[in-house]
Amino acid sequence: MKSNLNTSGIEAFAYNVVVKQDAVEEQTKGGLFLPDEAKERQMFRVQRGVIVSMGPKAFSDLIEEDCVPPAEGDRVIWARNAGFLHDGPDGETYRVLPDKDVMG
Repeated sequence: MKSNLNTSGIEAFAYNVVVKQDAVEEQTKGGLFLPDEAKERQMFRVQRGVIVSMGPKAFSDLIEEDCVPPAEGDRVIWARNAGFLHDGPDGETYRVLPDKDVMG
């Protein structure tokens, strides 16, 4: 099931979630521009983004506990270093991670 939010070309399966993470700052608060190498390192530190695709079993344990699980389009945060980065065919970078690593 492909949503309008998912332009990534990546479909999550099982308990996984595909998140479009927030953009990395290109400039420091002091006005210095970051080199590309520093921006790449920062991409691994970003822990916020929007869910673009969810596997059919993602967050199924929350439904059983009468909690409202996140849905596609919801902003989430996740555990540091969770999942992996993947470049989609649309040129954006996405993070694929298991639902248990989504913290809120």
